[in-house]
Amino acid sequence: MTWTTSKSINDTMGHGAGDELLAIVGTRLLNATRGCDTVARLGGDEFAVLLEHVRGEADAVIVADRIVHALSDPITLPSGASVRVGTSIGIARVSPADGVDELLRNADVAMYAAKGASRGGYAFFDPSMHAALVDRVSLESDLRDALDDGSFWLAYQPIIALESHEVLGIEALLRWNHPTRGNLAPAQFIDLAEETGLILPIGRWVLREACARTAEWNAQRGDGRAFSVTVNLSVRQLESSSLLADVQAALAESGLLPSLLVLEITENALMHRTESTVERLHELKGIGVRLAIDDFGTGYSSLSYLQQFPVDILKIDRAFTDGLMRGTHDDALTRTIIALGDLLTLRTIAEGVEHARQHSRLRDLGCDYGQGYLFSRPLAPRDMEVLLTRGFLEIPGEAPIVLRAENSERAEDSERAGAAAASPDGGGARAASALEAIAPPPAAEAGGRVAPRGDEDAEPPMAAARGARRRGVGGERR
Repeated sequence: MTWTTSKSINDTMGHGAGDELLAIVGTRLLNATRGCDTVARLGGDEFAVLLEHVRGEADAVIVADRIVHALSDPITLPSGASVRVGTSIGIARVSPADGVDELLRNADVAMYAAKGASRGGYAFFDPSMHAALVDRVSLESDLRDALDDGSFWLAYQPIIALESHEVLGIEALLRWNHPTRGNLAPAQFIDLAEETGLILPIGRWVLREACARTAEWNAQRGDGRAFSVTVNLSVRQLESSSLLADVQAALAESGLLPSLLVLEITENALMHRTESTVERLHELKGIGVRLAIDDFGTGYSSLSYLQQFPVDILKIDRAFTDGLMRGTHDDALTRTIIALGDLLTLRTIAEGVEHARQHSRLRDLGCDYGQGYLFSRPLAPRDMEVLLTRGFLEIPGEAPIVLRAENSERAEDSERAGAAAASPDGGGARAASALEAIAPPPAAEAGGRVAPRGDEDAEPPMAAARGARRRGVGGERR
C-alpha cells in the first residue's frame, strides 16, 4: 500500500515532520490490523501487510476497509500541524506457484491500479493489470519528455461579464499534444503528474506561459484595458515551498501585473491545508495576486475557510448551473451562493453556462461572470487572440454559440514555435469556425475548401464531452 502527502510533507515541513508522520501511520496500521497479521514498511511511503488465516477476499476487504478508514482521519503531528493522507491498497493472493517477489510485484501492480481509479481505495490483482501498468510506465516516460519537447500547450476559455458580455478574463487550461495519443486533457495525465512530482515543473511552465501570453495580448489591445488570466493550482503546488517564488518569477518575466493573475484552488484541495499552506496563500495575496475557489458548493464548503483564506472569487460549480434548468430547489442553492458572495464582497463566476436561460437567470440573481459553452469552448491561442480583439460576445436567443474546439488548430503556436497551424481532421468536413460569431471568417481554407457556416457540423456540448479523449476537447467543462 502507499499513501499520498509524505513526500510533500518532507518538502514543505522537513524530514523530521515526515518521520513523525511515518510513525503515526505505522501505529494506525497496527491498530487497524489483527494480531496475527504482519505489518512492514517496504521503504519510502510504501507499507505491506501480510494477512494470514483468511477465508477469502471478504476477509481481505474487511482489513482494507479498516486501513482506509484509519488513515482517512486527519493526522496531528507533534508540531501541531494537521495533515490528511490518501491511501491506495493493492491486494494479491498467494498461490503455490508464487514466490515472495511475485506476490509483492502483483500487489504493487494492483496498488497502482487502485491509485489510478480513485484515491483512498483498494484493488485486487488481476493479470490484465500488467498491460495497464506497462501503459502507465510508458505514459510516465512520455510525460517526463513533454516539457523538453514542447508538446504541452494552453487552451484559453473566456470569462464573460453577464451584463455587458465583455471578455474580462480568460482561464488557461493545460493540454498535452502527445506524439501518438493525440491531444490529451488534464484528466488523462494530471494524477500521474501529481504522483511523480512532475506537476511542479509543469505548473511552473503553465504559470510562465499563461502570464507571458496574457501580458502580450494586453499590450496588443492598445486601449488601456486589461484582462486577467486564471491558472489552476494542484494540491502538490499548494504544498510546495517554491510556489511564491514561482509566481513571482512568472510575473517578473512577463511584466504582468499581479492583480491580473488569478490562482484557482479547488475546495477539496483546501482539505489538505496546513499552517504553511495558509501562510503561503496570504503571501500570494500580499503581492497582489487574486485567489479563487473552484467548484464551490460541491466539496466541503465552510464559512470558516472563507474567513481563513484570503479569497477574492467564488466559482459556482456547473452542477448548480445545470440545476437552474430543473427546479426551484437548485435555483435557491445558486441564489444562496451568490448572496454569500455579495455578503463577503466576493466576485462570483458561474461555470458550465450552456443555455441562454441559464445566462438570464444567473444575471437576474446577481452573478457577476459566466464561463461555458454558451460563450465559448476553450480556444487555441490564435483563435483566442481574435476573440480578444473583438472584446465582447453577442448571445443569439436561446441557441448556444457553437465555437471551434481548441484542437482545431495545432497545439503549437505559430509565432512562438515557428510551425504553421493545421486542422487535425485529416480533410474531413470541418466544424463551423468558432469565430464566425465574433469576426468575419476567411473566404476559404487552405486548399480552396470553403469553411462551412452555421452549426450544422458543430458538435453539441455533451457530445464534445463524450469525445474528450478522441478530440482533445478536455475533461473539464467550464
